[in-house]
Amino acid sequence: GAEPNGTDKAYGLSPLVLSAMNGADGCVEALIAAGANAAFMSESGAEPLMAASSKGHVSTTKLLLNTGKVDPLKANHLGLSPYEHAKNESLDEVVAAMDAWLRSNGRVEDVADQSPQPTSTTLLDERMASLDLAEGAGSAPSSA
Repeated sequence: GAEPNGTDKAYGLSPLVLSAMNGADGCVEALIAAGANAAFMSESGAEPLMAASSKGHVSTTKLLLNTGKVDPLKANHLGLSPYEHAKNESLDEVVAAMDAWLRSNGRVEDVADQSPQPTSTTLLDERMASLDLAEGAGSAPSSA
């Protein structure tokens, strides 16, 4: 049979990276069962978790996380983790899957550390909401 950790000559990608990139859950499961390295990183820095998560493949991302052999916070050769990349690209379902995995693995502090900082628009919205509440409280009829 084929070598589950082999790489193609053109790009140095493993079958697992290619399957993850395409969201082919059945292939991902079969390759992992055959001994494919879920933490494989090609010379170009491609890895299964980044390949799946960057394409928005939520179920494939979960499959890879559940192997326990990948870390969504581990940075690649460019210094970017799958988690950071998913947040930067607003891949909310992927981020939610990674957040759930981090929490279920006792890494709640990592979720908090990776959360985006409030923007000035967010702070302004929060301030406006608090002013609306304060005004509403001041104009409420008294029960006296």
